[in-house]
Amino acid sequence: MAALTVNSVIIAGLDDPTPEAAADLGDTFVNSGKTFLRVTEAGVASAVVTIDSLVNCNQGSDHDIAVTVDDETVWIGPFSPNRFNNSAGAASITYSAHENLTVTVFKL
Repeated sequence: MAALTVNSVIIAGLDDPTPEAAADLGDTFVNSGKTFLRVTEAGVASAVVTIDSLVNCNQGSDHDIAVTVDDETVWIGPFSPNRFNNSAGAASITYSAHENLTVTVFKL
């Protein structure tokens, strides 16, 4: 797993950062609870992006968030740190396919 760069959106502005290629075995990102993913699938296929839930949601179920991305750009988030962060403060992402997938992480 690769650690993705978190890009801070600030009042002075943020140039559009370069997206990172999705890693074969998944990625991690530092999650503040105000963190979002911008995921782009640039091929003709689709991919399921899964954010790993580590504890039960507020309704008592431990379920991951799975979002299908079909030749488009999708914004996902924010993610509750209590539910998604590991002991290092990072959340984990896996992908059903990664060949044409890029990910950019933003934090407010």
